[in-house]
Amino acid sequence: MHVRTSHVPRFEIEIGTDKPLFQQMGTSYDEFRNRPMHEKMPYIRDYARNRLKPGERLWWLEDTEFENTSHSLPLVVRSILQLSGDEKKAIRAEATLLVPKVFSRSRTRGKKEAYVDVAMYYMTFHGILAHQTRDFFSAGSVGENGPTGDFVRDATNRIQDEIKFAAQYLEDALFLEYWGIVPEPNERIREWLRRADSFASGWKPSDELFLAEQGKN
Repeated sequence: MHVRTSHVPRFEIEIGTDKPLFQQMGTSYDEFRNRPMHEKMPYIRDYARNRLKPGERLWWLEDTEFENTSHSLPLVVRSILQLSGDEKKAIRAEATLLVPKVFSRSRTRGKKEAYVDVAMYYMTFHGILAHQTRDFFSAGSVGENGPTGDFVRDATNRIQDEIKFAAQYLEDALFLEYWGIVPEPNERIREWLRRADSFASGWKPSDELFLAEQGKN
């Protein structure tokens, strides 16, 4: 009636359950047990994903159908304070790309959830503990008192190269997890700008960022 995962699926049994697990997965026990492991995991991932509550994410992405998925979680958890400046810029670029909702105004409904999403990404994908995720994006030291006074906006202007790089190397499975779609690498910046525009208030990211990629230069 339920399945948990570690390195292999572990099933919970309830005699006479009215919610058979394999029925929920859209298969049968016999069909499932005769499949090789790499064909079983998509069933379990879909089952787990359908049970997620707001703000929850899957902590594993391996064994996906995507060819460029080779990620493994570090054994050692690090604090974000231990990262070098270049490392911080790189993971901030990744999170900005995957969670464009960070451009929402501070009191916008769902803004807190955006920072939770970022923190979950850092922990589940990089093994990094972010104590104050909001400060990592919007503190004055990040924006360095840029021209607009909007720290998230100014900080993003400073990491355009890192975001563009992340759009090329991040795994397809991450875009499916966070965007619900998997654009081709050369279309990811345009798709990100479309999403960022829908969240930003008082400015339009596509008017300031990645102008060359949009043919505006």
